[in-house]
Amino acid sequence: MAPAASLLQSTLDRYVASGCTGVILAVEAPSLNVIFAGASGLFERGASKPLRPSDPFRAASVTKAITAASVVRLAASGKWNLDDPIAPYLQPQVVGQLQGMHGLSSVDALTIRRLLNHTSGMPYYFVDEQFQARVQAEPTKCWRPEELVEAATKAGPLAFPPGSDFSYGDTGYVLVGLAIERLLGVPLADAYRSLIFNPLGMNATFLEWHERRRGH
Repeated sequence: MAPAASLLQSTLDRYVASGCTGVILAVEAPSLNVIFAGASGLFERGASKPLRPSDPFRAASVTKAITAASVVRLAASGKWNLDDPIAPYLQPQVVGQLQGMHGLSSVDALTIRRLLNHTSGMPYYFVDEQFQARVQAEPTKCWRPEELVEAATKAGPLAFPPGSDFSYGDTGYVLVGLAIERLLGVPLADAYRSLIFNPLGMNATFLEWHERRRGH
């Protein structure tokens, strides 16, 4: 094993030894002559199957980068503008939920850009105690985006006037995902695939629960 690869693998092993169930790392730096794909630990907690570099893993909030890149590509092709209000791209039912929010003087203040850069002031449903109780009561439920927006609008008033502050959360990206679907007339998984995955050759990447598993 090359020195760089050996160092990277030992780093993974130390990370797992510190208590992590499993970790995967891929590094491609051709100019440094480093091409590495490694794994350490187990496939899942309590199992005996070792984790492999080709095993699938949840990208979680890294999906936000996919959403944002999709939005920018659509803007570059003239489909919309980042400073457009998002309301015209949403279903009337969703717009109605937003219009009823305490602290939001105008739904037009919720622009695509503000939703993407976490300056919209939209409440974050995931940290709401009532939503957490519902999740714990129904741990296998697959939540629809519209349900998440509804939970956010019930989680409390707007955190701050849109564009005046910063607060990280998923709500803005849920709204943008719905807007992408309505703009293109296809499920979000298909939009990701046509805008990002296929052009970049990301053949092993898929939107969990919404399309079949891909890759090894």
